[in-house]
Amino acid sequence: MKISNRQQLLVILAAVVVGLLLTDRIVVTPLIRLWKSREETIASLKEKFHQGTALIERRAALVEQWDRMRTNMLSGQISTAEDQFLKTIERWAQESQLTLSAVKPQWQRPTDAKSQEQIAILECNLEATGNLGAITRFLYNLEKDPLGIRVVRAQITARDDVGEQLTLNLQLSALAAIAKTEAK
Repeated sequence: MKISNRQQLLVILAAVVVGLLLTDRIVVTPLIRLWKSREETIASLKEKFHQGTALIERRAALVEQWDRMRTNMLSGQISTAEDQFLKTIERWAQESQLTLSAVKPQWQRPTDAKSQEQIAILECNLEATGNLGAITRFLYNLEKDPLGIRVVRAQITARDDVGEQLTLNLQLSALAAIAKTEAK
């Protein structure tokens, strides 16, 4: 081979390599990114579809659970619902021989413009003292009561070195159906 032929061959080879590199950078890499992006979008849409299908399949159970919650929620006026809730807590404490030291109810009122009633949330922080048996009976009474109450936070601490006297700190919440005229 002559030198000029070699140079031409090297120039052509270099041009082909540069052309392939540019093709990779300009065409292939963006297409790969686009393909991966579409794969992620498709996977996300499939997941959302499966979640939606699962919700549709569970619709009856969810409606039944919501109906059960509505029948077991506090009702009436704000003062009546709060009184019902506090009396229930006192009853549990008496049955379990637990001493209530602080009960602080507080209302949260999310709005629902579609309904004739407003679903409000009564949150209550309570502190009680007693032994382990009394605390467990109190929690059992709370759990078995048909009134729809959720334990948001629970903390038990010892008041003495041997753990005979315990303090129970609870944050509870309960749903209440309040007439919209009352809720304003």
